Amino acid sequence: MRVASPAAGWTGSFTAGVYLLAFAGASGVDAKGLGLSAPATAADTQQRPHRRHDYRLTFKQPYYFNNSIPFFETFGNAIPSEEYIRLAASVPGLKGSIWAKDPNKHPEWEVEFSFRASGRGTAGGEGLAFWYTKDRGQEGPIFGSKDKWDGVGIFFDTYDEKAKRNSPLVYSVINDGNKELAKSSNADQLKLGSCWRDYRNPVGPVWVRVSYYGKRLAVDIDTVKKGKAYIPCFE
Repeated sequence: MRVASPAAGWTGSFTAGVYLLAFAGASGVDAKGLGLSAPATAADTQQRPHRRHDYRLTFKQPYYFNNSIPFFETFGNAIPSEEYIRLAASVPGLKGSIWAKDPNKHPEWEVEFSFRASGRGTAGGEGLAFWYTKDRGQEGPIFGSKDKWDGVGIFFDTYDEKAKRNSPLVYSVINDGNKELAKSSNADQLKLGSCWRDYRNPVGPVWVRVSYYGKRLAVDIDTVKKGKAYIPCFE
């Protein structure tokens, strides 16, 4: 998936945020950690570049330290603890999020995070999302975040109201701040990439890797081996 070049404003001015959220019916979401790395050399589209760690855009165990999560901020119904951050409990209508406080200044980057999405029944809650946007912490109708966002959203959709078995679905939408997704009659046409992955009620945490280098955005997922066996979702 190609996205705008750094000169077009995709880097430097955007907040590197993780906005993981779930709300509605019998679903709970726990975030297990996040880390951002930046390539140490120019990106090669045929080979993954070397990386260096950016601690200001990372949270890991013990997550909750001195009544805060260093360099991050929670919103809504999120409950932080030393073991994990519960973004939303299994109660209808709850939603929560966690965002990085500092903007991402790296022109190329890679993020890894893990989560659990669990609940009773087959319908599931609305799901959760990873956001890389200009604004942060603003509630709205798109997986709990604002519509007409400026940036990219990667959505983990677990809702299956009519039992069509078309979830769990992972997909991405890039917005320039003008598209109103909630009222769009062709929302499916705005999806830039998607895949089905069984990440609901997993045995262990599900790992996700989101990378942007060589002017390409890629999403890889590992549902069974704790980030040691990623399978491409879309690019």
